[in-house]
Amino acid sequence: MLTVTALDFEKWAETVAAKAELPWLLRRLVWATCSEIGRLEFPGGHHVYLGGFDGVVDCGRGNHIVPSGVSGWELTTEKNVTGKANDDFEKRTHNPKGFDRKKTTFIFATPRRWPTAREWANEKKATRKWRDVRVVLSDDLETWMDEVPWLATEFARSCLGKEIAGLRSVEL
Repeated sequence: MLTVTALDFEKWAETVAAKAELPWLLRRLVWATCSEIGRLEFPGGHHVYLGGFDGVVDCGRGNHIVPSGVSGWELTTEKNVTGKANDDFEKRTHNPKGFDRKKTTFIFATPRRWPTAREWANEKKATRKWRDVRVVLSDDLETWMDEVPWLATEFARSCLGKEIAGLRSVEL
């Protein structure tokens, strides 16, 4: 049983709150599914307007979404995903904010559906401007959330207003 579906993420992306909450969600997913974490930064809330990468991860053991090593993340909930991805890729390639591009994976994440995302990532990867280029989409988030049912349940309840029969999150 899926607690949070790709369609849930796509609907959530339409909300004003999603922009501020997406970094928090990604931070918790990385924390729960990666290990040997040396750096984990995904400022959310009003901090989403600060400069630099939207997220930075440095971990010794990643997973099927997060690579081992350093990754710089750009996030969006905007409808024009391709335009935002292109802008962020060019901006960070021109000014990687102190990161060594040859040792850093560029990750673009959105809770939206983006049919040409894999092609976009392959084209950018072919430029060899970064160690690797990846995308994280609504269906990737769905799979990732399935690995962390306690987080999926909490997200469904607090961000989607959705109760999941038979599942409860840990509450204080």
